[in-house]
Amino acid sequence: MKVPKLTRTIVAEAKPAAPGSSYYVMDGSLPGFGLRVHPHSKLYVVRFRRKPYTIGPPEVFTPEKARERARDLLSKLWSGENPNAAPGLTVADLFARYVAATEGRKRALTNSNESRLWRIHILPELGAVPVAGLTRERVGNWHRSRTATPARANRALSVLRTAVRWAEAAGIIPSRSSDTVTADPFPEYPRERVLTTEELARLGAAMREAEMAQLVPGELVTVARLMVQTGARPIELLNARAEWIDWTRGAILLPISKGDRKGRKRGRALWLGPRSLEMVRQIAPASGPLFPSVCAADESDRSGYNRYERAWARLCKLAKIEGATPYVTRHTFVSRGALAGVGIEGSSDLAGHADIATTKRIYHHADDEMHRKNVAAMEASYDGLLGGDE
Repeated sequence: MKVPKLTRTIVAEAKPAAPGSSYYVMDGSLPGFGLRVHPHSKLYVVRFRRKPYTIGPPEVFTPEKARERARDLLSKLWSGENPNAAPGLTVADLFARYVAATEGRKRALTNSNESRLWRIHILPELGAVPVAGLTRERVGNWHRSRTATPARANRALSVLRTAVRWAEAAGIIPSRSSDTVTADPFPEYPRERVLTTEELARLGAAMREAEMAQLVPGELVTVARLMVQTGARPIELLNARAEWIDWTRGAILLPISKGDRKGRKRGRALWLGPRSLEMVRQIAPASGPLFPSVCAADESDRSGYNRYERAWARLCKLAKIEGATPYVTRHTFVSRGALAGVGIEGSSDLAGHADIATTKRIYHHADDEMHRKNVAAMEASYDGLLGGDE
């Protein structure tokens, strides 16, 4: 069977590879030239003596342009030249090499998030720029132009700098090339939103109404209740499985957690109070997902989260709560720990933070009720001291 020539249609229709794997779609007109398809990216490559050499992504190169580069690369390879010597390396070339070398060492969700930053925030403006041309002025102008998405601009700058440092370590570009990949980061402010006592009461009433009137699927109402009562990260609870439950300890033993690092114990315990444990006991199957309608197929699958997000928005509308994302339940859980007499160390453990500084900086927000209680106590300490109280 004749192998077809790579076209834009073939490249666009190539389906993502399974997690942790890749496959090739070879070109019929130039032996050795083809497309390597990863789970979250596609890269034009040359296969020479069973070794792949990356050309670049379809977002930057058309099949025709990639084929021209492949022909030049094959010519150099047959002549015995070293393809790793890359004095004219562009940012797009850097992206291709960096992804090919590091994708297998990171979680699928990390790869997906980084690839999105490259495609949306880095490659459109800097893809054709030589890495040697990344001056402080150019990088600063690029970064400042992204004022509409300051947090993502900061993440994109960090990803670009990491890739340049990787190229330095690999001997692809001169050392200290990353010194110019810098800019003043945009200020970022932690989300202060937590649910007040009154809002929690309205949310509880909205949950009961939604269940009775079938305004929101009962499974998603249960998820919302458990989010409030456990302080779980949405992805942790949505993807929980029955076989992870330790009924004796009263916890869901998550095999993977956000804070996992090399050399550190993986996963964490998601602790359940008596009510939460009984709620889970009533719905838990013998095995499989606790919440089948929202459990993700893999880490990059956001369809279940999107479905829960819509259900949460419906509950908030019924409860007349504004400006509350699904993550507000986690913020509220830790903040109310102070009202319940739980110390910040205990709150940090329950939230699964690797560093207590994270709890202090981001999540430990005392709400208005706590502020009123504290200021009343402070005011009472002055009774009789300032006069007029006789």
